[in-house]
Amino acid sequence: MKITQNQKLNSLQRKIILYKENEFFISKSGKFNKDSFFKIKKNVSLFLSNFQNKKIAIKFSDDLNSATFIPILDGLVKSLLILPTDFSKEEENELLSKAKIKNVLVDSDSLIKKNKLIKYFNLDEIQSKKEEELKYCNVTEWILCTSGTTGTPKLVKHSYESLINKIKKTKKNYNWALTYSISRFAGLQILLTTLLSNSKLIFSSENNSIEEDISFFIEKDVNAISATPTMFKKFLMHRSFVKLKLKQITLGGEIINQTLLNILKKNFNFSNISHIYASTEAGSSFSVTDGIAGFPKSFVSSNKKSTNIKVSSDGEIFIKSPGISLGYVKEENLVDKSGFIKTGDIVELVDDRYYFIGRKNGSINIGGNKVYPEKVENLIYKLENVSLVRVKPKKNSITGNIVSAEIVPSKKLSELEKEKFKKTIRTFCLKNLEKYMVPFNIKIIDDLKINKSGKLWRK
Repeated sequence: MKITQNQKLNSLQRKIILYKENEFFISKSGKFNKDSFFKIKKNVSLFLSNFQNKKIAIKFSDDLNSATFIPILDGLVKSLLILPTDFSKEEENELLSKAKIKNVLVDSDSLIKKNKLIKYFNLDEIQSKKEEELKYCNVTEWILCTSGTTGTPKLVKHSYESLINKIKKTKKNYNWALTYSISRFAGLQILLTTLLSNSKLIFSSENNSIEEDISFFIEKDVNAISATPTMFKKFLMHRSFVKLKLKQITLGGEIINQTLLNILKKNFNFSNISHIYASTEAGSSFSVTDGIAGFPKSFVSSNKKSTNIKVSSDGEIFIKSPGISLGYVKEENLVDKSGFIKTGDIVELVDDRYYFIGRKNGSINIGGNKVYPEKVENLIYKLENVSLVRVKPKKNSITGNIVSAEIVPSKKLSELEKEKFKKTIRTFCLKNLEKYMVPFNIKIIDDLKINKSGKLWRK
């Protein structure tokens, strides 16, 4: 489709035009270029013209559809709610009601949840041969969902500017692998990074194994990956992963330990490795690129022009930055009177560096003492032959809880080797932790689940 200079387009569509004839989305189902994008836009323009300056939600099982429709809808609709597919009917109905949205675009009938107040439209039913000119005159309010891992999901409002605040100067011409769902903040950031930097986005598949995804990434010359530490650990369990010629490694969403950073530096010594502090509410706040876990004490300052960081007396981080969201939808205030957001993340100062030790609401109560699971996990990761660790509470009649640990070893162990390994872990913990923090119950297992955000499943 030929694009004229007079045609009204939003910022993302103008970026897409710059790709010329090159592909910018690549999935197992095929390649996607400028012509593919504007053909889809043409086919849905008549339908979408009914929602100009109105509120709409999208809920797609295929991230390629999310990646396509977000650039089409920004600036066209008043509000755009990006719904994940894994919420319950009750959660989804509550979120749609809060956002005052009555129209949802889906890509599968299986995603339709019966509700007399909500209209669902399947992509297969809205194609049209007639084209309608779409007017891009709105500043769309982007609405994202929190994960709901520690309670009911919340709706967080963003603007286009708050979302792209930290990715305006991203290096160009990378081949990014998509490891997050675009319905989550981290996945949306990778989509915007790709489009704004004239790069390619390589889509993984929910139906693929991790090994199959790695093979596809190698085939498509992926050289940049953003993922959670847990996801990188799962990648590293497959020998083929180190065949990737990565130029950029970005970690986020969970606490990063030094062991993982060292492994990544050893295997990808020509890569730029950064860990980003970000959340749906706080946006992308700051990044650390010195190859050391945590962040320097010098980051905590009220004199920085972009991001200000404060640490309370009990170790909680407070953030103030241009990337902070516009607030919650029908919830409590997001920021305090000074414009700082209360993150819920706890750090401790060791020498001149702050280290993350866990979430404020994620500690285990052991006879009145607080134990942060991540702190125990990071210690266990220092041992050899440890691929994944999850520390969690287990009910106890005397102390209320005891600390339990599940370990995925790097290699298969016999029953005798498992028992020796458990003793090694317990002895190491006893030497380096307070007694109440030491795992009383240790299990050696084959794998640990991750959630839709790529984080370790902690429920």
